[in-house]
Amino acid sequence: MTYSYFPVALLAILGTAIAGRRRMLGPAWLWTFPLLLGLSFASLSGEPRYRTTLDPFILMLAGFALAEAVRRARPKLGDSAAQQRRQHAHAVE
Repeated sequence: MTYSYFPVALLAILGTAIAGRRRMLGPAWLWTFPLLLGLSFASLSGEPRYRTTLDPFILMLAGFALAEAVRRARPKLGDSAAQQRRQHAHAVE
């Protein structure tokens, strides 16, 4: 098993929790394929050739986690930009 896969797998687990909590996972039938495939043999064998069919789903779930991290970081970044815009608007008046 490749060690570079572990961060992506961790992000996918976090993404599953985030997307599930927000009810953004979509229809249940979409997730039956990766679920059954993951439970059947891909989770028992760490070989990448079995995991390649799951990679699009894993990356999509990891994307949920990364998007949430950006969303949480953005208000902190956005506050300073919003304050600068307000100060500029008051300076112009």
